[in-house]
Amino acid sequence: MPRGQVFSLWRIRGRKRLLHAGTDLILSVQNEPHGLRACVSPALADGGACRFSIPLDGKSATCKAQAHLLLGDLPQPCLRHVSRIGALHMRCLQALDAMQGDCGQRGVAEALFGADTVAERWHADSDLRAQVRHILARAQSWVAGGYLQLAGVRTG
Repeated sequence: MPRGQVFSLWRIRGRKRLLHAGTDLILSVQNEPHGLRACVSPALADGGACRFSIPLDGKSATCKAQAHLLLGDLPQPCLRHVSRIGALHMRCLQALDAMQGDCGQRGVAEALFGADTVAERWHADSDLRAQVRHILARAQSWVAGGYLQLAGVRTG
């Protein structure tokens, strides 16, 4: 890490894991195709000065990639296509959050689709209203134990 850089865990892109290993913490980061494993002092605070040692494995490209991963200056990852079912799952989770915030159906619709869309398309027999009811029913089934099926855990 160049001089003057400070540690910021949130700047590092990828899936992060911290493992307590006696006196040190092991930081493991997976950001395809790059990976990083580093020992970190438990006293290190976000924004504090730090020093990293990256083991040399004979591949300078790997070392450079790990340094860029620490600095958070890797190129933005390509966006993956979100499947229709993935979008539905996301909306169900958002609907559960809105319901726990004491929102009614119209409030849930505004959280999911935006206030402008609701103002235009919300009425007694609208497709938007039916869609919100379907999403809420699906979310309620998860709360009643359907999340086990979603997670792929056999029930019964």
